[in-house]
Amino acid sequence: EGTEAGEADRWNAKRFLSLDLTLGHELAPGMGAYLQEHGVPSNELTFFRERRAVGQRWLGLNYYASREHLVTSTGEWAAPEEGETAGLARVATEYYRRYGLPLFHAETNRAGARAVAWLEEQWGEVLALRGAGIPVTGFTWSSLTDTIGWENGLPLDDNAVHEVGLCDLNREVRPVGDAYAALAKEWGPRLRAEPSHPRSQAATG
Repeated sequence: EGTEAGEADRWNAKRFLSLDLTLGHELAPGMGAYLQEHGVPSNELTFFRERRAVGQRWLGLNYYASREHLVTSTGEWAAPEEGETAGLARVATEYYRRYGLPLFHAETNRAGARAVAWLEEQWGEVLALRGAGIPVTGFTWSSLTDTIGWENGLPLDDNAVHEVGLCDLNREVRPVGDAYAALAKEWGPRLRAEPSHPRSQAATG
């Protein structure tokens, strides 16, 4: 268990590293040495410790079913079973507690018959975050239409259609598109009536 926890801590430290550098947040233990081992001298880290654009930042989080991983006793990654993931609300709360910035759900989707249920689950997670007092200022389903090759990073020229759009490539609205429109119709007026969140908040970490 100690090996698993230690390896998970190292990967989580790396998960936060780029944002820590961008936002002037204190690095996780061991990350200063990690950067120096990879060619970043300590005097250059001084630049990244300066906080910039205070009060002008939001933090967008992508979340997919495949984005969480378990670390095994051998230090390898394993995909969690359905229902074993922490979920968006828990993961987003970690980022909010660390950086204290307003969040938005920048990207998510699910293909095929699971799309509507996934949309409802993600929206429920957003409402849970807002109910906990965490400012979530946006929600995005990616994408408007189905994509070709995007899920593989475009290395294959096979013209395979990835059915994740609110509409198909003929611009026919999918059931998830109807569900998304219904959410917008129901929640749009409520959200527009709310007081605006501050542009940013003080970092908590």
